[in-house]
Amino acid sequence: MAKKEPIKLGSREFASKQAAMEYIKTCLNWYHPKPDEEIDLPPDGFAVMMDVFLMHPDFDRKFPHGLDGVERIFIKKGVEYGGKWNQFWYQYDGVKRDISYKKCFSTSGSHRNCVVSAFREAIADQTIAFKQAKLNGANNGECAITHVMFPKEELAVDHLEPFSSLLARFMKWRKLDFKDIEIVHVEGYGVVGTRLADKDLERLWKKWHKRESTLQLVNAKLNVRLGCKDKDGVEAKTIISSFLKSIQ
Repeated sequence: MAKKEPIKLGSREFASKQAAMEYIKTCLNWYHPKPDEEIDLPPDGFAVMMDVFLMHPDFDRKFPHGLDGVERIFIKKGVEYGGKWNQFWYQYDGVKRDISYKKCFSTSGSHRNCVVSAFREAIADQTIAFKQAKLNGANNGECAITHVMFPKEELAVDHLEPFSSLLARFMKWRKLDFKDIEIVHVEGYGVVGTRLADKDLERLWKKWHKRESTLQLVNAKLNVRLGCKDKDGVEAKTIISSFLKSIQ
């Protein structure tokens, strides 16, 4: 029988998936939040849960712009069943959402999510540079979807062609498969995430992304609500209309 590979989450290592789940369940129940109270995780717990989030089967919808938008992770009573049990929550680009850690451990696509995160991280410098250039030192900028001005901290960089579509085209061009791409986990100095192990592949992807992508500034909260939806579709237009009413 093949020996089980240990699971590394943050700075911690677990002998099995079950051991990791038991640890997280214990941590979840350790806190005793009052109704509507939010208890932020300490740095060690934050790092663990960031790696757990990478395994979520619906990662692209939960985190449409990768993990960079995660501002905080906290414990709060769940809204289901009368709020009797603790639940993990996270704040993503200003929006608070709950998340099931059990779903994260039920997927077999965790490596794929880690690879996608690594590709996102590789072009982070491009998105940062784009935002800085677009704002040009100003404290406010225009949302490309609503054409409304917002403070710079409320704006996020969005791909006009969805990131998932761009990456799929790149993978097809290079005849790549997610399972064959090696990644490395990086942590320290406040940074937790994954990187592409192949530096030549990373350089090629960065060059391709700079040539093929079209970036735009969008209100961060609206961007999260839209996710990967077709921005010209009926559902997206309904979300945009509702968002505009909420800020009037």
